[in-house]
Amino acid sequence: MIIPLSREEESELKSQFDVNDVPSIRLYKEGQMYSYRHEKTLAAFTKYVDAGYTSAYHQRIPGRKGFLAKALDYIFDTLEGYVQVMDNYGMYFAPRGVKMAIILIIFMLPFVLVPFCIYMVIVQPPKEEEDPHKVKKE
Repeated sequence: MIIPLSREEESELKSQFDVNDVPSIRLYKEGQMYSYRHEKTLAAFTKYVDAGYTSAYHQRIPGRKGFLAKALDYIFDTLEGYVQVMDNYGMYFAPRGVKMAIILIIFMLPFVLVPFCIYMVIVQPPKEEEDPHKVKKE
């Protein structure tokens, strides 16, 4: 089966199947995806399909991305944008992982502090402590 994809259309399919260059030829066999990176002739491709693919790099056929995978992609793309901003403001010397951790802490801090403050103020009000020097009235 041959599936033509234009450069502008089907960007989700292109990212799902890692299509970067045109033309990209893939062989799908026995649940695996083989990238064909040889001469683009019918004879060479036929030889590849017959036996050459067995020694080629392959990976599982990717499934469609679910909501969680798309959300994580969005989050990491956004984080990558903030890493570039940090580089522009002089933090180019820090490792990428450190920058990602700083960004996550800055953005996650309100989600941790606000519920904690609500709990401390509303749910668990401070207890009145007895003054040890005060004489008890009976």
